[in-house]
Amino acid sequence: FFAPGAVVKNSIIAAGSTIEGTVENSVIFRSSNISKGAVVKNSVLMQHAQIDANAEVKYFICDKRVHVTENIKISGSKDSPYFAKKGMTV
Repeated sequence: FFAPGAVVKNSIIAAGSTIEGTVENSVIFRSSNISKGAVVKNSVLMQHAQIDANAEVKYFICDKRVHVTENIKISGSKDSPYFAKKGMTV
């Protein structure tokens, strides 16, 4: 589901995901949620990822059921992405 106002560019979004924020150059696996005001760039989010409102992740790779809380900013780099383990809350 893409909410009104959602922005998605050059990305693959799997079924069951809800996108309310911005997703660019990323792969989002099934049943993930990107909340309003959240930004996901150059990232890979596995199943059931939750990116809360106004959070920003760049060059971020996460396993299943990772939760990024509201207003958090995570930024890896092209050569050294940030990794989050299964079930982690950031």
